[in-house]
Amino acid sequence: MTHLTNTLVVSHHARARMRQRAIGEAELHVALSVGYISHSHGDLVYTVTDRGLRGTEWWRLADRLRGLSVVITPDNVVRTVLWLERMRRRAGPARRQALAA
Repeated sequence: MTHLTNTLVVSHHARARMRQRAIGEAELHVALSVGYISHSHGDLVYTVTDRGLRGTEWWRLADRLRGLSVVITPDNVVRTVLWLERMRRRAGPARRQALAA
């Protein structure tokens, strides 16, 4: 396991998925900073949405970050990372323009 910060650990599985899915540690930090938090089977799931990105320094990367989800166990281990494809297809030019406003 790899330590991301002093309290968060990235599992071998999550590290492999990050490589496979082109997700870097910077994207992971964005998801943990602005992601919508939900619960799934006792884990916390952080999902990057347009609403979470609005008004932040990362809003220009909305097309890249939208749909990124990070699953974290109760003992602060990143279980896995994934892209929610249904969210990634949402934005078009009108939506991106609305974000800029």
